[in-house]
Amino acid sequence: MDIFLDALKKSVEHLEIIDEVFSQEKHPNQKVYLEIKERILKLNSIDPDIEFTDSLYVGGKKGSGRKSYGRQMILNDIIEYIFFGRGYYYASTTDPQRRKTFIELLLQTINLLMLIESLSAQPKLRKKLLEELPKKIGKSFFKEPDMRKFHEALKLHGDDIAITNMKSKLSNKVEQLLVGTAGSSNLKKLNNYYDSLLPKTAGGLWNELIVFFYLLRRTAVHIIPLLLTQRVLSKDDMLKPPDYLVIHKKHGLFGIEVGGGKEPQSTNFMTKSGGKVVTTDLNNIPPRCPLCGEFILFCEKVIEDCCDIEENPLLRIKKEVRCIPECTKFTPKQILDGECPHTQYHGPLEETTKKQSKIDKDVKSYHFHYSCIKKIRDQTADSKIQAQYKKHQKDSKKEVTVLKTDYPYLQVSIDDFDKLGKDEIVCYGNYPNKDIKNCDVCNFRNDCEILSEAKKILGTSTTDKNAIIKLKKLLS
Repeated sequence: MDIFLDALKKSVEHLEIIDEVFSQEKHPNQKVYLEIKERILKLNSIDPDIEFTDSLYVGGKKGSGRKSYGRQMILNDIIEYIFFGRGYYYASTTDPQRRKTFIELLLQTINLLMLIESLSAQPKLRKKLLEELPKKIGKSFFKEPDMRKFHEALKLHGDDIAITNMKSKLSNKVEQLLVGTAGSSNLKKLNNYYDSLLPKTAGGLWNELIVFFYLLRRTAVHIIPLLLTQRVLSKDDMLKPPDYLVIHKKHGLFGIEVGGGKEPQSTNFMTKSGGKVVTTDLNNIPPRCPLCGEFILFCEKVIEDCCDIEENPLLRIKKEVRCIPECTKFTPKQILDGECPHTQYHGPLEETTKKQSKIDKDVKSYHFHYSCIKKIRDQTADSKIQAQYKKHQKDSKKEVTVLKTDYPYLQVSIDDFDKLGKDEIVCYGNYPNKDIKNCDVCNFRNDCEILSEAKKILGTSTTDKNAIIKLKKLLS
């Protein structure tokens, strides 16, 4: 992330130098230049509700409507600009290596964002961030006095924050500090303020990036990202577009909205534009581990498979990756010992494990870090794993189903949305694929086997009588 931000900072510094030279050096247009700057300064504050520059950085998060502001959206847009602004040009090429690099940059950034949101469950690290931010940014870090109070209260809060259905409660000291501040419940106030510190939390940003990855990697559609174009203006009207417009060979133009709750505004846009809009469901991918409260990252194998755009069509993308025996980074023993930090456990648990969860609801359907399960020595989970592993050792077709990980995926309620044709499957005509399970689910396996064999025969000398016989037999 630092190299992205450093490059952006250099662009800002470049523009600052241009402004300094025109403002400070003697030149024929200096007076006019300074007069224009003075007018811009006045225009910035002409609206009594909010300044124009509050759209570029603002100290906190508050409400909705004309007086609302949200720092999290600004931080969010900066990262989206990296991939959908100038960074988009990097991927605008048919060069497979360039596209492969772009996809990995996308997935690795998603992992970084998930790690950043681990602040929800890391009060010590969160406190350090809260101490550093005002020091570096200065007085503009707090737009209003309440924001400063929320900040101090969050520093004092030594428990989890902003975890859905979490058990965390506020101490009496924190409650007292928030007396008289605007808003509903004190816990909600802190949640909202925490939200303002990071780019769109609770997976908001990386869910949007996952959808982009899926569209770019999995489907045969043309993608028009509108994440940076959240408002479409006319002379006297405004529309709110969906997050993406896509052009599908069968379904034409339609919009994709990431997450629910915004269907009416997107539908209004699509009605006027002549298309339809669908909402994606990411099905809790990636999941948050109930024991540590952190999200489970995409592992090296998943990223490697996702970046293999020349051979791997990811036909199994909606299915689980069985860590044993599919993992290419860790041995079965290393996985069983909990050495992989990304392996998920999804299976029966002891009641004591459920009680240790940070989630205030039944977690039996949740996915856990297997390494977290190992740390607390859940005997029920261990027995289940060992039993499945023994069966697997005797019969390789019987898999260890409770140890798994997932590819990033989404679901769209459009028939055949991501159904690939022969010409869209990168490995068609090269049977077998290096992941034979791709072949098992491919609709064109038989044709692919025939074509692959024919290619081998045609690669031999045309005078080879045996080759001719084989070819005739194959095509009969």
